[in-house]
Amino acid sequence: IQFLKQSVLALRPVSSLFLKLSASHSEEALRILLSLTDSDPDMIGYMLGDRSVHRLIASLPSCSLETAVSTFKLVCQSSDWGYVAYNTLIRMAINSGDTQSIFDMYRFMLESNLDQLDKLSLQMMYDHLYNEKDEVLNKVMSVTAKSSDDYYDEEGASFILELLSPGSAAACHLASTILRKCSDNGRYKLGWQIASSTEAMSKQVFSETVHLCSFGYFQETVPRGRTLWFERVRWCIDRHLQFLNRYPCGLALHLASHARRFDICWRWFTDMNEQLAFRLTGYHTSAVLKSASYASDFGKHMPKICQAYSMTPTAEKSTFTFIPLTRIWNLSSGPSRLANLEFWDDVARDIKLLIQTMTDGSRDATSAKMIQKLRQWVVVQGRWKASVSETTPATSSAVVPATQDLTTLNDNMILRTSLFPVRQSAASPASIAPRPWATRSKLPPVASSEFVMEQNMSSIISSTNKLLMAPSILDSTDEIVTAPNSDWKRTPISFKGRPQAPSVS
Repeated sequence: IQFLKQSVLALRPVSSLFLKLSASHSEEALRILLSLTDSDPDMIGYMLGDRSVHRLIASLPSCSLETAVSTFKLVCQSSDWGYVAYNTLIRMAINSGDTQSIFDMYRFMLESNLDQLDKLSLQMMYDHLYNEKDEVLNKVMSVTAKSSDDYYDEEGASFILELLSPGSAAACHLASTILRKCSDNGRYKLGWQIASSTEAMSKQVFSETVHLCSFGYFQETVPRGRTLWFERVRWCIDRHLQFLNRYPCGLALHLASHARRFDICWRWFTDMNEQLAFRLTGYHTSAVLKSASYASDFGKHMPKICQAYSMTPTAEKSTFTFIPLTRIWNLSSGPSRLANLEFWDDVARDIKLLIQTMTDGSRDATSAKMIQKLRQWVVVQGRWKASVSETTPATSSAVVPATQDLTTLNDNMILRTSLFPVRQSAASPASIAPRPWATRSKLPPVASSEFVMEQNMSSIISSTNKLLMAPSILDSTDEIVTAPNSDWKRTPISFKGRPQAPSVS
C-alpha cells in the first residue's frame, strides 16, 4: 500500500499492482483513488487502468450506486465506459429498486460509444430494459425467451448467427447472453445449434455452452440422450482447450462424475491442475472422488483417490467429500483396506472433526441425514479396525525375515516365535508340541518365514471377509448390489444402439 501511494504521487503507472490490491485491500485502494479527484481522468486511467477500477468497485463489500458512478467518472466519462462497467452499474441499479436509477443507467448506455451488439446484449440481459420498438431486439427475444418448446429453429438460429458473424468481443458478449437465455428458458437444442456454429469464441461463451449442455444432460431421462449431451460437453472442452488453451469451468468435472466416467474426470482434473486453469476447491475434488466411487477397480485407483483427497483444502472438506469415500471403503476388499489403513484413519479423523463442527441448528434435513451416515461409517470403520488389531500384533511378531539366522535370535524372540503353530511332521509330532518356557535346545524346527506369513495372512483375510459379508448400511445406490456370502457387483448401464457423436450442425 505504501509503495502504491508513492507511485501514485510520482504519477507512475501501477495498474497491475492496483488491480491486485483492489481485491485484498479494497478500502485502502478506494481512498487512494479518491485522493486523485482533482487529477485528469486520462492520467488516472493511464496510471491505474479501467479494469483495475472496475475490480475495485466489484470488491467493495457495500458500495452504493452513487459511489460506483462517481468512481467510474474519475477514470473516464460515461460515454467511454465499457461493457463490463455498464453491466455492473445496471445490475446495481436494478438491485437498488430505484426506477429512476435504472432508466438513468439505460440512458447513459444508449448514449455511450458502446458497440451496438453490446447494447443489444445488455438489453437482453435485463428485462427492465426491454424496448418493443427495437425490431432487432424484439426478433431475438421472440426466438429465445418467448418460445417455450425446445426444438430446432432454423430461421431463428440463422438470424442469431448472422448477428454473431463478426466474431468480435461484442459478438462474444451477445453470444454468452443468448446462450444464458436459452438455458434459462429450456431452449437447449437451439442454444446448442448456436454454440456449435458461431465463430464468436471466448471463455465466457464456452462456459455458457458447458452450462447449457449440462442442463440438457440433467433434463434427459433416456440414457442415449444423456450420452449425447455428455459427448457435446466433451466437444466443448476439447475445442476450448484448442482455441484458448485452458478449460472453461469445474462443472465439467461434476458432469463427468454423474456420468460415472472416472477416466475422463481424472484426465480433465489433472490437465486442469497442470494448466492452472482454475482455483482448486473442494467442489472439484469431490467430483473426482464421486466418479471414483463408481469405478470398477478401487485397488488400481487408490493412489489417485488419495491424491485427490490430499489436494482438497482442509476448510472445504464437506459431506460431499466424505460420502464418496465411505462408499469406496464399503466396496473395497480387506487387503485393500489394510494396504491403505493410514489413509482411512485420516479420513475417519477428518469426519469426526466435521461432525463436531456441525451443530444441530446449522444444517437442514439432507445434511443431517448425510451426517448420520458418516457417523455410522465411523462406528463401522472403528469396529473393523479393532477386529483387525486383535490379529495384527500376533501376526507381526511371527514374521521372520528370510535372510535372518535363527541362531542369532534372543530368547525372548524364540519364546514369541514358539507361541505360533508350526507345520506338524514325523519329526515334530503333536505330543512334543513346544511350550512357552521351552529352551532353545528343546525347540522343534521353526517353520519357514514364507509358510508363517502365508498362514497368518490367511487368518487375517478370513477374519476380514467375515466383516465384509454383512450388507453395506451406507451405500444406497441402486446399481450396487451387496448380499451376504457373495461378492458385490455393479450393474452396468446398457444402451440401445451405439452412442451418437455430438451433432455440431
